Amino acid sequence: MVAVVSLGSAATPALAQGGGANSGAITWSANVDVPSVYVFRGMVQERDPAATVQPSGDLQIAFGKMMATLSTWHSLQSGSSGSKGPTGRLHYEERLAAGFSVPTGAGTTLTTTYTAYTAPGNLFETRHEVGLRLASRQMLKPYGLVAVELKGAADGIADGHGSYLELGVGPALPLSFMRGTLTVPARVGVSLKNYYQGFDGDHRFGFFDVGGLLTVPLNRSGGAYGRWNLHGGVDVYLLGDTPKVVFNNGSKTKIVGLVGLGLRY
Repeated sequence: MVAVVSLGSAATPALAQGGGANSGAITWSANVDVPSVYVFRGMVQERDPAATVQPSGDLQIAFGKMMATLSTWHSLQSGSSGSKGPTGRLHYEERLAAGFSVPTGAGTTLTTTYTAYTAPGNLFETRHEVGLRLASRQMLKPYGLVAVELKGAADGIADGHGSYLELGVGPALPLSFMRGTLTVPARVGVSLKNYYQGFDGDHRFGFFDVGGLLTVPLNRSGGAYGRWNLHGGVDVYLLGDTPKVVFNNGSKTKIVGLVGLGLRY
């Protein structure tokens, strides 16, 4: 349930689950997701959310067994961090990412990704990050991600560029009675250095998240209009000290619901 370049929360499905109608070397995908609140790596981005809409797009170009990916993602928020907040702006954040994936044997793929994050409401400098993700196609779909901030900081504290580690699984179970898929991901995010800095320094544990996502195809064969799906799910977060105190009003848990529409062609 994580996007190809790991941009969103665990409740965000991979852009384009399943095969599409296009069998060529270039494919593209799009999603429009509506979460109950925007959470980034355990850090809740809006204390009083209203309507949140997150459109995204993904272009993949195959070079034999290798793959180049270009992605864009946006969060539009009408709550306290968006149009009803101090900035008065609906557009809260934008991400632009470029990645390159290579197979590494034994059913694994190594992906390196550069991501630029605009600051919330353009109040701060754009954050730049390089990530390295190793993922397996085995039954549990295990993966590991290391991300290093080159400029700016996700926790809003500029005392040293942070580095982040995420480990997770995302098994997918086919549901033959509705031709859909149930994905059950779990992941943990930790600070390797200066990533979850609180008032008393850096805290190692960031969050643990377990969720469920149901994806149902809207057309079986795709054809000239691509392959569409409707998806929805829930994530339950257990937060570490910094996400809890700084980003979630002292609460150790956060439940996030999501519905969305996806397309692959």
